[in-house]
Amino acid sequence: MITSNKQEDQSDVKFSDNPIELIQTLKNQTGKDIWLVGGGKAVHTLMDKNLVDEFIITIAPIVLGSGIKLFQGQQADLVQTKINAFNQFTQIHYRIKE
Repeated sequence: MITSNKQEDQSDVKFSDNPIELIQTLKNQTGKDIWLVGGGKAVHTLMDKNLVDEFIITIAPIVLGSGIKLFQGQQADLVQTKINAFNQFTQIHYRIKE
């Protein structure tokens, strides 16, 4: 988990204030996918280092008015892979085209 608040690691959860180092370490290990639930700042940081393979974007029908943009001046060639609709939400899956 990426956080600016100091946390102690748990058996199945690692905490880090350095998202690049954490994701690079995890990508070099064998195992399952890495799931990042977070805001635009974390996404921007990881996209800048080409550490994002897939996006799952959930659209909720709420107008916030302002906030951190998901793609702030960054570009990615995305391929849509799946769409799910549940309750009032729509979830769109994209992978980054290689």
